[in-house]
Amino acid sequence: MNCAWAMLVAAAGVALVAPVSTTAPQQAPFRTTVARVRLDAMVTDRGRPIAGLTAADFDVKDNGRTVTGVEVEPIDEPVGVAIALDLGRSAREDGPNELVAACEALVRALEPRDHAWLLTFASTFALKAGPTNDPLLLTRVLEDVKMEDGSAMWDALFGAVSLAAGRPGRALVLLLTDGADPGGNGSRAGSTRTLDTSWLTEQKSVDVLRRADVVVSGIRPPGVLYGFNALEAAANATGGRVLYAQRGVKLDAQFTELLREFRTGYVISYPPAPSTRDGWHEVNVKLKGRRGTVRAREGYYEPGR
Repeated sequence: MNCAWAMLVAAAGVALVAPVSTTAPQQAPFRTTVARVRLDAMVTDRGRPIAGLTAADFDVKDNGRTVTGVEVEPIDEPVGVAIALDLGRSAREDGPNELVAACEALVRALEPRDHAWLLTFASTFALKAGPTNDPLLLTRVLEDVKMEDGSAMWDALFGAVSLAAGRPGRALVLLLTDGADPGGNGSRAGSTRTLDTSWLTEQKSVDVLRRADVVVSGIRPPGVLYGFNALEAAANATGGRVLYAQRGVKLDAQFTELLREFRTGYVISYPPAPSTRDGWHEVNVKLKGRRGTVRAREGYYEPGR
């Protein structure tokens, strides 16, 4: 087992959907049954978070069946955000200067109870700072970064996931990257790999993201072709979203928008039906009787009995 795959497994240590018990001691991440499904949901209307929703506003389906016994509560937990910046040649031709200001704006938006990490990546990834909520520290670190070759996005993503998911509270990973990891498909010649190649593959990565209690969102730089790619796959698997970067202060606002939207969300929980089968459960969450968009995980795993 190489170190990257070991990190991926460790990142999955926080289960996507954990049985909830108010009396039993903490249990292992993977269990024989799911006592209660828990989903983080971000709800927006024309890009603005919707506040004040209750269980009556949500229509939840589990493997196509309408769910009963739904409970909904606003989120009030500290946030851990891991910022992963792509310094590869494909990410941003104008260098990292705008990223400094954007990261400063993001860290200024953190509450005292929150914390952040900064990672950079090209052919490899490196932890530059964190956990911290000090914008000056991040600025000093970013002043020294340089553009490089390569884009091992999946490896960097799981470095960020393993950090953010390992602390109390809710976990958010923000990536600024074009989302291209041409080598992250498991193809290798002997023990060699290209500079663009992650050790982790997209298929394995998305499978573990579905089980990990973290939301992945991203910003793609200007000039990148629109369309579904690896970054979109990571966001969809976790209930996050992908924006296309704007310039200057608008980029600052995009970073803070993703954090604000993540913070202004809901915890949706419900007991699975007795007839629910083992394995992967597709979950669909919509609003009832009002306009708005709900973003939540695609589903969860019911461990074998």
